Amino acid sequence: MTRKAIKTRSSEAEAIRLHEDFGNTASPPSRTAGAAELRRTQPDRTRLLMLYKPRTDHPDQYSVVRQVCDLTLRVPFSSLETDRKLMSVGCRYGLYCITVHGEFVPDRHLTSPHIAKWLNSVSDDKRTTANYKSKLNILRLGRRPEIHTPRIAPSEPYEASEWRVYDRFARSGISADATAMIVLAGMLGLRPGEVAGATADRICVQENRVWMTVPDRDGVLRMVPGFGFAAEWLLAQKNSGAAYLVRPNLKKRSQVPSVVRKRVAKTMPEFENFSIDRARHTWLGHLLRSRIPLTAVYAVAGLTPGSTLPSDLMKYFVAPDDDEIWACMQRSARTSPLGR
Repeated sequence: MTRKAIKTRSSEAEAIRLHEDFGNTASPPSRTAGAAELRRTQPDRTRLLMLYKPRTDHPDQYSVVRQVCDLTLRVPFSSLETDRKLMSVGCRYGLYCITVHGEFVPDRHLTSPHIAKWLNSVSDDKRTTANYKSKLNILRLGRRPEIHTPRIAPSEPYEASEWRVYDRFARSGISADATAMIVLAGMLGLRPGEVAGATADRICVQENRVWMTVPDRDGVLRMVPGFGFAAEWLLAQKNSGAAYLVRPNLKKRSQVPSVVRKRVAKTMPEFENFSIDRARHTWLGHLLRSRIPLTAVYAVAGLTPGSTLPSDLMKYFVAPDDDEIWACMQRSARTSPLGR
């Protein structure tokens, strides 16, 4: 804790004596429940919190310090600096409540309408007010709020008619960079960073099998097979000896997708909206609808156990009818129907 955190303008003896008097002060039952136990089990933390001295000569400052101290003790300890900030904002708000309302009752005043009114009066800086609001909410809840970030839905795969346009453009050979992006993302399922970082030396040929090797984040190579036009293109690139397969002379590789889209759009306006993610999801959707084991799909797509991408993509697919379900299940059934 910094020297600012331990305000030595209050003596330790005085702080402890004032805190011992807390049981005689009137506070809402829901806020004082367990306060004595918290002080008993966290004596060092209590002592440091009670040493806090607001930057004011307000006559009720010690009363507010006592209340904010017990509110802070309910919050699981994370750092001395966090405790200092909670005390600072809490005491400042408590003294404001006493000035405006004549008292500081946490259950009554640590509510959104009261907090919002104070925030509007202390600062026009959105970052500052957001910080104050966060600290007061922590004191109100006795813990950090649980933030549930909604899952971001994956981008929609291309419709068959949309993808045919890109497929024909790739085969036309009008733009080498566009062909590379379409093949790598839509026929081999590479991610944006993997497309930008793909190099010719990653192309592997083994016993008439053409592979694109892609290093995962943990350094392990995954093998992505190429078929048809994709295999032919990979073989041609392997023999060309090029370094990067897309925009080899562009140094800042993160800009590859945007640069290629803008340049190619002059020839093919539709390419300005080409999405590597949508192309990859189109490829992945084809695998999910084919008779390919899910374990193989995960391996070739570079997905890890727990990935929700395949299930999230299901909303874009048409559910099979009963006859299709029966046919698919019958092909993989270990026994014939009715146990024969």
